[in-house]
Amino acid sequence: MDIIELRTQREGAAIERIDAAIKKGESSHQRIAVLSVKIGGAAHLRALFGSGEGEQMLKEIHQRMVGTLRLSDSVIVLSESEVLLILFGVKNMGHARLAVRKLLHLLTHHVEIDEDKFRIKPVIGIATYPDGANSGAELLKSAVLARSLAEDRGEEYIFYCTALQSEQSEQSEQSVSWNIEYEVERAIDNDEFELYYQPQVELNSGKVIGAEALLRWNHPQRGMVPPGQFIPLAEKTDAIHPLTRWTLHNALRHVGEWPKSESKSTISVNIASRNFNQPSFQEVVENGLSLWGVDPQRLVLEITEGALLHDVEYTTAVLESLRTLGIKVSVDDFGTGYSSLAYIKQLPVDELKIDQSFIHDILKSVHEQKIVEIILKIAQDFGFSVLAEGIEEPGALEILKNLKCGFGQGYLFARPMPHTEYCAWLQSHNKH
Repeated sequence: MDIIELRTQREGAAIERIDAAIKKGESSHQRIAVLSVKIGGAAHLRALFGSGEGEQMLKEIHQRMVGTLRLSDSVIVLSESEVLLILFGVKNMGHARLAVRKLLHLLTHHVEIDEDKFRIKPVIGIATYPDGANSGAELLKSAVLARSLAEDRGEEYIFYCTALQSEQSEQSEQSVSWNIEYEVERAIDNDEFELYYQPQVELNSGKVIGAEALLRWNHPQRGMVPPGQFIPLAEKTDAIHPLTRWTLHNALRHVGEWPKSESKSTISVNIASRNFNQPSFQEVVENGLSLWGVDPQRLVLEITEGALLHDVEYTTAVLESLRTLGIKVSVDDFGTGYSSLAYIKQLPVDELKIDQSFIHDILKSVHEQKIVEIILKIAQDFGFSVLAEGIEEPGALEILKNLKCGFGQGYLFARPMPHTEYCAWLQSHNKH
């Protein structure tokens, strides 16, 4: 991860970066957090050391921030005392708070010059997507407002997003839970959900090997609701169970309607941590396969690193049972979590799915290429296949092919599309 200098373009360029992160988050159902960091004491430091040495010390402070983040996150320098951090895939308030505390611990320290001491003290404002804002401009404004409020109150950090703060309130949590559970049940009864499909291909040949099922909600008042606005909320409650069951059953039903030429193509379905840890989960999967007469070897369950590593012994037992049936398991968004490879290599999984955040800049960054190369080497050593998501440019495809990545999906091949449109696309694609 590199430090991005935007001192001349400032706000406009920062908003573009945040909008790009939001786009990634929306397509992969990931929450984004933007941290507005004010480095207190920066001007004093530069005045005491001089512009040259003082600026170098500030750059070292900026570099420390990199040590607190993951490879999928970004550090954007707006000025010597103002820095933005974009955190990708923030699961909840605890996750964001942990990142903030790590940052504060690394950055807060004293500098001593000729027996005089002064303190480098950061103040942080945090705003999240989709909870508190729906655009880069709104998210940046919210984070800056939260930081200003923290400065006024003399606090180290403040979350602007009231939705995240309300997670600590039992009353608010119960209210939110009841609403989303009611809404999901009503939406299923009224046939408001729809599955879109994005093809997955063998990179060398271009042959379609399967598709990922992606959920969409045609809400009667709100229109087409992005998955990032309702799936994270459903995952906190039991609403995720009927939602996943509906998705699984309809995806398996649609598989039977695909052209005969796709008789061996797989269908990938995303599974939430709450689903995976439900005792009846395997029974739900088996019932779906039996009801729609689908060969278990055609089903791929995509599960995130965090869900798989929640309880390794339990996870291993469930995965082994699923794979005994012939079902494949894919580690979704691989590389974005805090997982240990020591555990991943022990799990009975079939595939690593490289998160699109690494693929997005693979043409521009040697660093991103190196990360992908390392993931592919890990997969080869452990016997996993690899699928790269978010392939949008021919140049990115060529790099992945040269790195021996086997499979991929992305706008370069096709955007997600409704089932009938996907079937027509398959027939047209197979003719070429």
